[in-house]
Amino acid sequence: MRTCLTRLIPPLYASHLKEVLAARMELPVELAIETCEGCENCDRAVALALELMELSDSITIKVDEPLPPATGAAWRDLKRPSLTVRGRGASSLVFYGAPIGSELDVLVDALFAASRERSRLPPSMVRALRALREDVCVEIFVSPACRRCPPVVRFLMEAGIESNRLSVNVVEAYELPDLTQKYGVKSVPAVVVGSGAVKLCDATVAKVAALLLEMATKQARVRA
Repeated sequence: MRTCLTRLIPPLYASHLKEVLAARMELPVELAIETCEGCENCDRAVALALELMELSDSITIKVDEPLPPATGAAWRDLKRPSLTVRGRGASSLVFYGAPIGSELDVLVDALFAASRERSRLPPSMVRALRALREDVCVEIFVSPACRRCPPVVRFLMEAGIESNRLSVNVVEAYELPDLTQKYGVKSVPAVVVGSGAVKLCDATVAKVAALLLEMATKQARVRA
């Protein structure tokens, strides 16, 4: 495994985080990481995961064999690094790009959420999410300096716990510029559903909640 000389988690925060992880982690959680050779962002993602594992016995990491260097379209289509937070059940949250800055706190929240058996969403939202009958993939584009991004990611993270039909991908917009350009993302947080047919620019928790409720309602009608 690769390491980084510069610590990505500040020492004072790491000391505090170690205590919080010990108090709040309920079940074991795995961080599965996919990387490419010769990629600084991938090195940073692995280093960050190693630092988190040092802070809690409840966190393990799995680093897949890195993909060889690529060029052209093959390189642009790769979504690396990827960090998948796996806890109890089939639900998972995937970070594309190293979650640093404000997204580090979101990654930590994802660890807490994955270690729980239930979300903290209101019952009406839980019922709607469990009514999903078709797979839904939601990609939310974020940046480390964005203060409006973490609340939306946290909401989607909680939603993913309640429905195995819902997969959530958190994309660092500036680390994956080709994907950002592909979907025409101009500002963050932005939400893309499926192939990009549905997009929310300047997304908020209320807007995303309404979108998920609408999708669950439509799926229920089709099934009826």
